[in-house]
Amino acid sequence: MPALAEITEDLVRSYINRAVGDVFKTMLGREPAYTSHAAGGAHATLPPIESNRPQVVGTVGFVGDINGLIYLHLDLAFARICTRHLLGMTEAELDEAGD
Repeated sequence: MPALAEITEDLVRSYINRAVGDVFKTMLGREPAYTSHAAGGAHATLPPIESNRPQVVGTVGFVGDINGLIYLHLDLAFARICTRHLLGMTEAELDEAGD
């Protein structure tokens, strides 16, 4: 019986980047640009979410060698851009449709 390969943090990050990238390319016709908080090391924390700014939260699931869910917290303005691209709507159509 072959030994199982170790699931490293780098491998998980790689799968997450690929899953999110695939969803953005498929659903939005856009490729995401990734940023890093490398200055803080491997366990750097993300900037705090401003509680007074509207957020849209969604999930991206992936299945394969590793299965999981990624929770996306999008600023409302960015979520609107994603929605327009996903649904092929103009800004006016999105406003008319409402939340």
